[in-house]
Amino acid sequence: MRSADGSYEKHPFLRKLQPFCLSLLRPEPGEKFFRKFNKAQVVKLSPIKIAREVSFRVKLTKGRYILVPSTSDQEKTADFFLSIYFNSKPGSVKITRIDKPEHTCTYIAEEAEDHQVAEWKVQLLNKRKQFVLLAEDSFLL
Repeated sequence: MRSADGSYEKHPFLRKLQPFCLSLLRPEPGEKFFRKFNKAQVVKLSPIKIAREVSFRVKLTKGRYILVPSTSDQEKTADFFLSIYFNSKPGSVKITRIDKPEHTCTYIAEEAEDHQVAEWKVQLLNKRKQFVLLAEDSFLL
């Protein structure tokens, strides 16, 4: 990408990116807000990085979780988009903003949601995936 001064940037919009991370926390029953950080409530914490996206995978049990995006400098704020992908029945997950509960999220139906896969097939594939040969393993055949 070429800047206004004619120089090239290695990463598009690098000067606009803020170092940030995501924290996934599980509150105590009945707890709506966190008054202070409690390491025992951390389910997953991404590294702080300067990037266009920060992501992680986590398998959650039924319950309430709070996802907190944070810049590395507590005085700075930044705009962001949040995308959450989950593997469950449509409508079984409720996403609410703590600061603005009246705001609703938009669910985007994926192609796979048109066809429900039987749970026994998912379990069977999860057991067998360790035995799947990849293209780079073709010399084993």
